[in-house]
Amino acid sequence: MLTRNVDANELWQKTLDVSLDDGIGAAQIDFDFVPTGKALVVEHASVRFFNATVETQKPSAFFLQSGSSFQYFQFSNFVPNFFGFFGDVATKFYVFPNTNLKVKIARQDVTGLGSFEATVTGYLVNYP
Repeated sequence: MLTRNVDANELWQKTLDVSLDDGIGAAQIDFDFVPTGKALVVEHASVRFFNATVETQKPSAFFLQSGSSFQYFQFSNFVPNFFGFFGDVATKFYVFPNTNLKVKIARQDVTGLGSFEATVTGYLVNYP
């Protein structure tokens, strides 16, 4: 996709979170719709998974989706930290006008409660 009129004042970053109940293996976060006349260029996405009480509860994958387009990231090495697990990726993913970005995640073990937070960074560009 060719972009034009990139304005550094239109940097974009959002962080949202969602909880997973016992027995639930996947979840989705819906971000805002991209305004008419703009496209969102996603350059970085990170996921934090909290309250992982056992090693098998770590996330196995996450993906970005907009309309019928998606980009899949499998993490065999989510990094454990004090609260659970963390993974991030540099990417180039486009979200077109009047569509929204979705971040989905799956965990390996569905036992127990958990939550995940997704942070997505990019910029808005003018789109014909």
